[in-house]
Amino acid sequence: MTGSHPLGDHQKGGISGESRKNMVLSDKDIKEYITNGAIQIAPFASTLLRAASYTLTLGQKGYSLKKVSFIDVRVDTQSYEEIEINENGYEMLPGDFLVVLTRERIILNDRVCGFLSSRGSRDQAGLHILLSSLFIEPGFDNHIALELHNISGNVIKLFPASKMVKCIFLPTVSEAERKG
Repeated sequence: MTGSHPLGDHQKGGISGESRKNMVLSDKDIKEYITNGAIQIAPFASTLLRAASYTLTLGQKGYSLKKVSFIDVRVDTQSYEEIEINENGYEMLPGDFLVVLTRERIILNDRVCGFLSSRGSRDQAGLHILLSSLFIEPGFDNHIALELHNISGNVIKLFPASKMVKCIFLPTVSEAERKG
């Protein structure tokens, strides 16, 4: 089946070619979408591009929940202390929970969305990374907040630029009216 690509022509930041509605983008597609501005990843490293995903790495900025007598779930935002992950690493104790931003800033136009998938090697070491935020909305423009939880019985040392999650990109069937 042939037809126009759901992103339209190059002027709309998409690519032309076969219709690929609701299909995962390959490495070739991701490169084309980046060239045409439908996907922006900064900084971009070709070594992190996989067959059908892009690997996102750990940034240096993170947050730790402030110690309080209890967390009131009726309140949408909690109080955090900012932490820095530098070249010496950051030690995550067993049971620790952190929110850490990816090194990469992701910008998607209104015709692309994404899903995150954790790396098996991180899960197998007892580091859970994706506790809730698995979907990236069309129109997203920011760093991804990774929710890290050390469920191992060991200290886990975090370092900037460590590979953390895979981002899988998909075109939407139609243009999103609301922005992510």
